Amino acid sequence: MAATIEEIEKALSASHGLKGPAAQSLGVTWQAVQNRIKKSERLQRHIKQVREDSLDYVEGKLFENIGEGNTSSIIFYLKCQGKARGYVERVETTGADGGAIEHRQIDAPPRPANYADWLEQTAGNRLDQVFGEMAGSNGHGTNGHGSNGHGTNGHGSNGHGSNGNGSNGNGSK
Repeated sequence: MAATIEEIEKALSASHGLKGPAAQSLGVTWQAVQNRIKKSERLQRHIKQVREDSLDYVEGKLFENIGEGNTSSIIFYLKCQGKARGYVERVETTGADGGAIEHRQIDAPPRPANYADWLEQTAGNRLDQVFGEMAGSNGHGTNGHGSNGHGTNGHGSNGHGSNGNGSNGNGSK
């Protein structure tokens, strides 16, 4: 890159620290400017100062807008600088009535080995059983399904028993 450090500083100042426009004005690539900045502590200090000056300029414009009553500028400033006074925008996610969010794991039945097992496993209304568990009623029993699980859909009068299917439906296991 043929540009001198002074030429790069001038280009960076004119572009408010933006490397692309500075490179274009020098007739070189962005990467060439970036490489020179990495190698030169002077250019690193310069670009830092140019960016600080640019921030001061923009902050000044923000205060001009605030002085003119620009609502968006006022809100922006309060969100950024007024957090300690409660000017914060955030989303709070809570459970019912503002309480903690409840996490539950619902255990799925084992995957059936074949179509016949699938038919047996899905007989009755599994969704009612799952949502019943979530509501705390008619839930699962010890090693199978609780005493009031499925009705009389071929699985016994009281649904699934403690170790498999109930005694009045598909027999015991």
